[in-house]
Amino acid sequence: MATKKTKKFDFIRRNWVYILSFIAIFGIAFVGSMDKTATSDDDMSMNSIVYGASQISTDQVSQFYIVAEMANSMSLASANLAETNYDTISLLQQNSQNPDDSGKLAKPIHVNLTGVSRGVVQYTVKNGESLEQIAARNGLTPDQLRWSNNLKTTDISEGQSLMVPSVPGIAYTVKSGDTVESLAEKYHSTAAEIISVNDLERDQNLAPDSVILIPNGVLPETERPEYSVPVTYNSATASAASSYQYTASYASGNKYAYGWCTWYAWQWRHDNMPESYNLPSNMGNANTWASAARAAGFNVNRTPAYGAVFQTAASWLGHVGVVVGVNSDGSVTISDMNGIAGWGRVGTRTISASEAAQYTYIHGR
Repeated sequence: MATKKTKKFDFIRRNWVYILSFIAIFGIAFVGSMDKTATSDDDMSMNSIVYGASQISTDQVSQFYIVAEMANSMSLASANLAETNYDTISLLQQNSQNPDDSGKLAKPIHVNLTGVSRGVVQYTVKNGESLEQIAARNGLTPDQLRWSNNLKTTDISEGQSLMVPSVPGIAYTVKSGDTVESLAEKYHSTAAEIISVNDLERDQNLAPDSVILIPNGVLPETERPEYSVPVTYNSATASAASSYQYTASYASGNKYAYGWCTWYAWQWRHDNMPESYNLPSNMGNANTWASAARAAGFNVNRTPAYGAVFQTAASWLGHVGVVVGVNSDGSVTISDMNGIAGWGRVGTRTISASEAAQYTYIHGR
């Protein structure tokens, strides 16, 4: 029978190439990542790098890459965390400006935010950038980036601060009573991913108002910033509601007759969108809205977006309503009056991507 010492020797003999490779790579990563001007070992910690206690060198980025590759190749339990660390460092490097001559990042874009997971980076929008561009550059969908920042539309401006997840998912503000398990179930993620990406192995208690990253998270429709609660008028209150709404809308400039789809589409845009989306009150019946809006300088196309007025040829007068949600599967949630729910009533429903492609959409100027 082989002794324990013999077994250990056999294991080393069979795996000596892997062992030497691991030692060599670890040594290179360690030596290469050393900050030549560092005065404290703490300066090399992940938290110090992310929260601005030390600058980021090219060697440090390489170190995190090597560690992530090694962890994945050896199927270590910490592989997800190692990959998240590398993604975060890469994102900070990618979103930085003006590297100095030493090869370190002179001016990180991120800001030290108390209570924000290290998997979420704060990014400042540059001139000419679009939300779609920033999302694509960081491996996110526009919805993931928009939901992470509670934005109804994809409109952003130079100097605006955005919370950017370092991996596909959503930045989420913790509420009282939230747990890792409840968030995983509600937002279609997994507890293991949430724990790993937010470094919660030691303590899974979530502090209310802190911001964490939910990998691959999807917001329920009712929690999306573009969601609009449907309003329904029943027969008992329709008359009173009609009188009040018409008076209010007339004061705001709505000259369309209450109860018709045109009245509701005009009023919804006035109440929920920026001034550049306000429509004229003389565009006629629904079937002439697209041409009239185009002549007035509005962007008219076949692409649905939150807040756009949709136009269809549902009848000889046409029909209009508003887009209140564009979903990840291409389907579109619409809201209208005198259509889905009947005369003088507001209704909401979701249409397929193929049906939505047949509509015309009126955006802002």
